[in-house]
Amino acid sequence: MKKNIIILLFASLSLAAHDIPDRFLGQSVSSAWHSIHGNIKSFFEKREKQPEQKPTLHDLTPFQKLFRQTISFTHNTKNVLSTVAEHILDEVTEKMYSIEQAADAFIARIEDAGEDIMQEILQETLDVDLDELMPCLDRIYTYIHQLKRTAPRLKKAQVLTQINSLMKYLEATQAHAANIQKEGIAQLSVQLASSALSSQKHPLVTSFEHLYGAYPAVVEKINDLKITEAGAIAHSAFNNSSEMVEQVVLLHSSTGSIGRVLIDAPLVHPLDSLKNQIRKLGNALEFVTSTHPVIVVAPPTTTAALMEILKTFVWRGGFSLKEVATEKIERLVGLTSPIKKQVQLLSRRLKNFQQIVAEFKPHLHGRFIAKLKESPLTAIPIAPKVLLDLLEQEIELVKSKLVVIMHASLVLTYRLSDAIALCSSLLGCVNECMGATDDQQFIHRDIIRGIGFVAQDSVGFTNIIINVTEALKEYNPIPFREEFDAVELL
Repeated sequence: MKKNIIILLFASLSLAAHDIPDRFLGQSVSSAWHSIHGNIKSFFEKREKQPEQKPTLHDLTPFQKLFRQTISFTHNTKNVLSTVAEHILDEVTEKMYSIEQAADAFIARIEDAGEDIMQEILQETLDVDLDELMPCLDRIYTYIHQLKRTAPRLKKAQVLTQINSLMKYLEATQAHAANIQKEGIAQLSVQLASSALSSQKHPLVTSFEHLYGAYPAVVEKINDLKITEAGAIAHSAFNNSSEMVEQVVLLHSSTGSIGRVLIDAPLVHPLDSLKNQIRKLGNALEFVTSTHPVIVVAPPTTTAALMEILKTFVWRGGFSLKEVATEKIERLVGLTSPIKKQVQLLSRRLKNFQQIVAEFKPHLHGRFIAKLKESPLTAIPIAPKVLLDLLEQEIELVKSKLVVIMHASLVLTYRLSDAIALCSSLLGCVNECMGATDDQQFIHRDIIRGIGFVAQDSVGFTNIIINVTEALKEYNPIPFREEFDAVELL
């Protein structure tokens, strides 16, 4: 009995130190536990003001303000925590518990129930439904994982090698054209006549023969481009990216109050715009890459037709591949390393995010039990508040990882779109280099029109990504480092 009185004395001092009412002091075990039960229920009773939370809102980060203004206790006084406390109250007299034994019994009930009890506790005490939240997080993971797998497929697409080969061939053709332009048509005529009378092959004749065969060769190379394959891969990538963004928006609107913390209101509109723009860009790319035939003008077969082409290429300055396309080619080659690096970075972050999501319930349950065991007579009377604080910390971790993954996905999607847009625009360069006009197209008119759509959509995509990146900063739990800067992204 003396031991119980000493325990009660220390318990009373500890409870008072944590703003637990003075009615705990000097009570019997039954009376003290009755007060503990009442204190737990008090968190859920309707009143104008909840128990004071420290620190004040002025001392909190933007994320903490958002969390505490959004997540609050339910008015469900008949919940798991209060029910367990009530059961212990019934057992105190029957089993002659000491206050310490009563506290241990309270913790044991929650611990023995396992991690699944967290679903019930969170829903009844904080109106957080893990049955809505966790599947949504899993779907986000799935779509990001699929996007991560798509990037290497695009890098290995045959069309990239084919376009590189086509560009080299056109550059060689340009060099031959420049050679004829430098020597002049008169000198070409002399060397052609000389070659016809002898077996000697003059340099200008070699250049002429290359040019004579260039038109049909370019037509063959372009028609052989595997752009449909690349378009299908890209379309899949953009579909996955769009679906991922849609799930992120749904996380805000369909998972209750906790969703509004994970995806805050300022993010919803730019994310919705991003989703629509990604789909629009993906559809434009699919349109460009699935249009057939690519070439709509048959190659010339007569010398007269060839001379007309030479006039355009050589003497009218129409063949200007290097000036038009070199920058695009260099940018395309330069994207290979950043895309590979971004895929590797996303892979690591995705693995980490998956682990956090998978361990959310057991980790929260384990931390809750540990916190109660750390100082039972202090923590149990304010168990709802302990749970609220732990949930805030866990959600802060999930949100910070989600923000990092979203940003990495944005960077990857942007660079993929830039690579595809560059590949598509190079066809426009080829069209110009081959002397196409509004009346006489070389590459299919719809493809050229689609390339224009891709270019427009890429610009819109860039602007929206900047808006999303800025919105991500507002309630982000961790400060944006330089690598997250929108300027760095673009």
